[in-house]
Amino acid sequence: MRQQVRRLFACAAAMLAAALTVGCAVSPDKPESDSLALLQHRQTAASAARVEGRRMWFAGFAMNTRSSAFLGDLQLVKDRLASLGHPLFSYEFSNAWQGRELQRPYATLHTLGQAMERIGRQARPDDIVVLLVSTHGGVGLLSVNANGLDYPPITADQLADVLKPLQDTPTVIVLSACHSGSFIPRLQGDNRIILTAASAARSSFGCAFEDRNTWFVEALFGPRFDASASLSQLMTQAKATITEREVLMKYPASEPQIWIGPKARWLAERPLNDWWQL
Repeated sequence: MRQQVRRLFACAAAMLAAALTVGCAVSPDKPESDSLALLQHRQTAASAARVEGRRMWFAGFAMNTRSSAFLGDLQLVKDRLASLGHPLFSYEFSNAWQGRELQRPYATLHTLGQAMERIGRQARPDDIVVLLVSTHGGVGLLSVNANGLDYPPITADQLADVLKPLQDTPTVIVLSACHSGSFIPRLQGDNRIILTAASAARSSFGCAFEDRNTWFVEALFGPRFDASASLSQLMTQAKATITEREVLMKYPASEPQIWIGPKARWLAERPLNDWWQL
């Protein structure tokens, strides 16, 4: 009971702070976000151009204001990929509460498409792209909420369309959202691996206002993360961890999904430490 009361007070305090901030916050529709995204791109592109051999690109999108878990997911996945000890070139977008000074460009369909186009222009055939989208979701829909305002959700067709610039680049797509398995049929590609927090018909968990990470991303990249394991092994471990937690808390099964394209099997089965081997 005390824990529930503390959570209610925490949520109320956060929402009050957000309400006081929103009046002076920059809108995703204003040029400040695009300017910051362009600066991020120029800095990242300049660093990437100096690196020979295989490179990894990370694009993280925390697309909803209503939980701190989404930004927490972005930060956790980026940190784990960076810990592998090889160059990582990041594009980061977030709809967490921001005031006059933007820390990251906003996460919208526009900035998602822009980032995929920019990465696609730079990616070499042997590079690897990791895309994370963390938000609330529905069947065939990914929620977009910035500064407490809802924007049109991203559909499976729209996401498939903005991914086209990656073409044959080996790509890992991580979708942490309810019903995210509904995106798999539309996003499938020979060089893609798709990991989703839930099946098409199920909800996922860990996206309350004060949560640090979604259960799915925490199970994949949290305390039990092991870079000597493959992505397939990490997914098997994550499924078991989530199932145990759901049973303990008497939650319905979320049924996380993995889909592996025929030309991406090497990426799914190779230890993450060895991803840079050509």
